[in-house]
Amino acid sequence: MPRPFRFWMTGCVAVVLAAVGGTRVVAAERSLQSTASRYNVVETVERIEACARQHGLGIFARMAEPASASTIAPEFSRGQHAVIVFASGQGGTPVLMTAADARPDLALMLYVRDGPSGGVEVLMPNEDWSGLPPDVAHDVAELPRVVAEALA
Repeated sequence: MPRPFRFWMTGCVAVVLAAVGGTRVVAAERSLQSTASRYNVVETVERIEACARQHGLGIFARMAEPASASTIAPEFSRGQHAVIVFASGQGGTPVLMTAADARPDLALMLYVRDGPSGGVEVLMPNEDWSGLPPDVAHDVAELPRVVAEALA
C-alpha cells in the first residue's frame, strides 16, 4: 500500500491530460489489474460509465485514440482503446504522486482496449492507496466493483 508523497483533487483538464499522456508510456511499468469484457470497446465504455453514475461517480473525461496514433507503446497499437477518468463524488478527480519527480497517477482512471490475444480488456490501477481522505478512498475502492458489475 503506497502512501502518496503528494495528493490533490483536480478539476483541471491540463493536469489530467498530462497524467493520461504519460500513462501509455508507463502502462507496462505500472501495476494494473486486468478484467476481460465480452463486449466491444464502445459498449464496454458505455456500460462502465452508466454503472459508475449509479455508484455516484461522474465522468471527468473520456478519450479514445485511433490505433494508428499510438506508436509509443506497441501494446496499444492493436485495435481500439479508450481512457476513462472518473470524477469523485467529492468533486474533481484524485491525483497522486509517489515522489517529487514521479509522474502523476490518476486513481480513478481505466483503460479499455482490444486485448493482445483477442477480446476486450479493462485495465485499472492496482494500487491500494493509504492515507486518502475516507470519501475519496471509498470512491477509489468502488472502481473495481463498478467494473465487475458493469461487465456482469
